[in-house]
Amino acid sequence: MFSAYYKVKIVFIKIIIINLILIFIKVSFASESFQIVSLSPESIIKNSNETFTMSALYDVSDGNNTLSGLGISLYFDSTILSLESYTICEGAIGEPLLITDTNDSLSGDNDVQTDKKFTMAWINFPDLSWPNKELPIVLCELTFSAKSVDNSYSTNINVCFNDNANNYKGKATNSLVTINNEIIYNLDIDKNGKASGASDGLLAIRYLFESRGETLVNGVIDLDNCNYCNIDEIEKYLENAKNFIFDIDGNGEALGATDGLLIIRYLFESRDESLISGVVDKNNCTRCDVSSIESYLQSICP
Repeated sequence: MFSAYYKVKIVFIKIIIINLILIFIKVSFASESFQIVSLSPESIIKNSNETFTMSALYDVSDGNNTLSGLGISLYFDSTILSLESYTICEGAIGEPLLITDTNDSLSGDNDVQTDKKFTMAWINFPDLSWPNKELPIVLCELTFSAKSVDNSYSTNINVCFNDNANNYKGKATNSLVTINNEIIYNLDIDKNGKASGASDGLLAIRYLFESRGETLVNGVIDLDNCNYCNIDEIEKYLENAKNFIFDIDGNGEALGATDGLLIIRYLFESRDESLISGVVDKNNCTRCDVSSIESYLQSICP
């Protein structure tokens, strides 16, 4: 009986110890506070050569908006994405101390796909009053362009914390970007975001008159804004565009003396009879009048 009493007591003590451990663990986790950075949207699907803008949102798990500051890096795959521009939003008090676009040689995010990082830091010390705004706030907005890919491809833009306020940890929500290889064919040949006679119109008509290589692209590429900038990209795009969209009058073939002239006239703002005069294949066309030709040309402009 004595032995049974002590056995019960030992079991009771073990139960108490286990409960104390569980309470300690619960309190420990509950006491953790986080500075939270979330990328929005979390999932993005774009075609090659399209651009998109994302926001980095900031919040704090306990609602404290008077901390010392924050340092983060955004990691991305520069073979797929190009960082075009950024805006540091007014909601984030104080300009970033450091903004760099450097090689991710140390793989700071433990993601082998990413090779570039974009680093930002905010600080307010010793006042401890950052950002002193109602949370959440927008830290920044970044615009990326998706590069050409041979196959559909997914990559992450990852958030990593370089510096946190004392007694705070970082918690991040990353963004998954999927790039499709579907190419939308239109009259924006160099993919600078617009179709113009002096660049795209000349590229189209030169190609339809059999110009290739340097004579095709010489002096007509918008080198400051193009996404298709080299000869191989331009020729490959024009080859497919010739088959898909360059038959303007719908006679079954794309020719410089008819379709090429229609394209360049339209991009140089010719309309009505001055657009089609003398260049439509009246014997074989399926789009023969001004209305149908203008409507079609409008449909293949970006």
